[in-house]
Amino acid sequence: IDYLEKEGYPPLRIHAPENEAITKELRIKANTSSQYISALLMLGPTLPDGLALHLDGKIVSRPYIEMTLGIMAYFGVQYEWFGNTIHIPPQVYQPKPFTVEADWSAASYYYSMAALSTTCDLRLKGLFGNSLQGDAVLKEMMTHFGVQTLFEGDVLLMRKTSVLNTAHFQKDFLTCPDLAQTLAVVCGGTGVSGRFTGLETLRIKETDRIDALQRELAKVGVAFNPCSDSKPGEECHAVSGRTQVQAQHPVFDTYEDHRMAMAFAPLALQQPIRVNEPEVVVKSYPDFWCDLESLGFIVDRTVNAL
Repeated sequence: IDYLEKEGYPPLRIHAPENEAITKELRIKANTSSQYISALLMLGPTLPDGLALHLDGKIVSRPYIEMTLGIMAYFGVQYEWFGNTIHIPPQVYQPKPFTVEADWSAASYYYSMAALSTTCDLRLKGLFGNSLQGDAVLKEMMTHFGVQTLFEGDVLLMRKTSVLNTAHFQKDFLTCPDLAQTLAVVCGGTGVSGRFTGLETLRIKETDRIDALQRELAKVGVAFNPCSDSKPGEECHAVSGRTQVQAQHPVFDTYEDHRMAMAFAPLALQQPIRVNEPEVVVKSYPDFWCDLESLGFIVDRTVNAL
C-alpha cells in the first residue's frame, strides 16, 4: 500500500500481492469492528486457495458478520464457521435477483419519533419481518416505549399503542451498537431510566460516541454516566433524568457523526432545537432532513446549522 499524501490516510494506491497464495489464512481482531471482517469474507471466495479467517478475542457486532455470510450464501457461496474460525473455499459467486432491504438503523430515528409522540401511525417501505439485519431487534426494543410493529408485505407499520410499558430499560448493545444513541435519546426523552452495556465499540466510531452522548444529553438535563457497578473493562452507562425544555433552544453538536445528528433530531418534537453541521447525515442518509420536512417538521437551513 502506497500512501500518496499523509501516511495512514487516503488517497492511497493498493497493489495486488505478487503471491496471492499467501493470503489463504489471516487473523483479525474481532473486538474492534465487523466491517473489516465483512470485507475480508466477501473477498474470500475469489482467492486462489480461499480463506481461513481467524477471529481473535470477543466477537462484537456478530449479527453483521452473520448477515454478510447469509447474503454470500444467497449468492451460492459455501462456508464453515467453527469456533472463532470461518473457512471459505475458492468458488464463484452465482448472480441472481436480489432485493436490497432498507436500513433498520435509519428506521430507528422514526421509531424514536413514535416513542416521543402521543399518537403515531407511520409506514416505512422496504423493511422485512424476517430481516437478516441485527438492528431489526429494534422492533422488540421499542415495545418498551409503547410502539407496536406490524408488517404488510414489505411495508412496516409502526403505531403508538400506549404511553410507556416500562420505567426502566436495559439492553446489551454489543450486537447492535448503532442503535445505542437512538435509545439513549429515547430514554431521556421519555424519562425512562436506562442501563446500557456492550458499548465497547462506541469509543472508536466516527467520534467517541459515549463522550458525545454525555455532552449533548446534558444540554437538555439528561445524564449518561458510567454505571456504579461496572466491571473492569466493561462499557456500561446509565441514563437518568428527563429532557427539560430550555429557555434558549438547545444547540446540538454532531462531532462529524451522522448518527449524532439523526439521533437528536426527534427531540424537536418537544422543543425547537438547533443542529450544527447537519450535512453529516450525507454519509448514510442524505435525504434525512427532506424526509423530516415531508412529515411536517419545519427545517430552517442556515450555514453549517439548521
